Amino acid sequence: MGGRKKRKKKPSSGAGGGGASELVHELLVSGGRGDLKPLRQVAVVRGLGGNGIRKYAWPLLVGLGATAPGADVIAGEEGHHRDVQVVDVDVQRCLFRDADKRPALRRVLNACVCNEIDLETREQGVYYYQGLHDIASVILLVVGDEEATLAILARLVKDQLKDCTRSDLVPVLESLELVFDLLRALDPELHDHIRSSGVPCHFALSWRLTWFSHDTQTPAQCSRLFDAFMASPPLFPLYVGACAIASRRELVMNTESDFATMHTLLSSINSGGVGSISEGDIRRALQLYKSAPPERLVAGSRGKGKGGMGYLKYLRTLGSAGGWGGDEADGDGGGGKAGRRQYAWAWSAMLGFSGLAAVTTATAAITSIVAFWDGNLEFQLV
Repeated sequence: MGGRKKRKKKPSSGAGGGGASELVHELLVSGGRGDLKPLRQVAVVRGLGGNGIRKYAWPLLVGLGATAPGADVIAGEEGHHRDVQVVDVDVQRCLFRDADKRPALRRVLNACVCNEIDLETREQGVYYYQGLHDIASVILLVVGDEEATLAILARLVKDQLKDCTRSDLVPVLESLELVFDLLRALDPELHDHIRSSGVPCHFALSWRLTWFSHDTQTPAQCSRLFDAFMASPPLFPLYVGACAIASRRELVMNTESDFATMHTLLSSINSGGVGSISEGDIRRALQLYKSAPPERLVAGSRGKGKGGMGYLKYLRTLGSAGGWGGDEADGDGGGGKAGRRQYAWAWSAMLGFSGLAAVTTATAAITSIVAFWDGNLEFQLV
């Protein structure tokens, strides 16, 4: 007993089924070698199954690489930024019920901001916003390690969450114009009923700021959504939210066309009382992104005199429509032109995948998604 060495365990999917677990493990290995396409596809289409897999997969999905060093929590936490007090308040009402975890979350959030402050000019490259604590708390809950959590969050605030961590939320607010265009594409009658209430698109703000984690009932539901959003462009949460509304058509159509009533309903579209976002919503969002990518919707709105100029400017100046990635060409992590091209190709192949409903097992899903890759390189994001 005393001299026996413990064998290192492979990451567990937490979903049962040895074959599926082995295949996901192989995807992690290939992702660690730089081939992220299959892993990204599975993360969006099927989800990663369990936290044992996510601890290894999430760093890969955000472009950190298999041997990425942990970010420096202590050095950043010792700094100061304009929203330190806001962080303190948000941490006290965060997702965690375990108060012992809150100091770690506070350190991660402060370090995420302070590590991006120029030491000479004191200019901030990243600004805290209310809602970032929700995303950080889910990541910390899943990966369990402060440095790994900070490393993932530091990449997200430069990529998928970049628009949210600017000095103001104007780019995010302008992007919300997309929601009504999506609803019109999904269900014109439903769109008209919602618009007749006079409700603006601000009910979707938390979709981008928190990835639905503020209203989601369980950590498992949050993690499944995070699988998809870490492997997709920044605007994909809006597509998922619009599809979730469309899937609750009867409830929305039976709701009084009143501003306050409609806003309350749409703001709680992922709450326990209304229902949670389903796998069908995510898959329908994939199909919608292929048929109605952001710039195509904006172009259609302009042609009909619906406006959209602010949003079109947003797409062109911030580059959030198709791919994503920081401005730095860091070679291996997904920033710069090479990284954006790599991610865009993976995403475009995923959008072309058909027959999602017919896939019933994790093994079949992985095999089908990967096999589909070779024949669908012609579709590119605009």
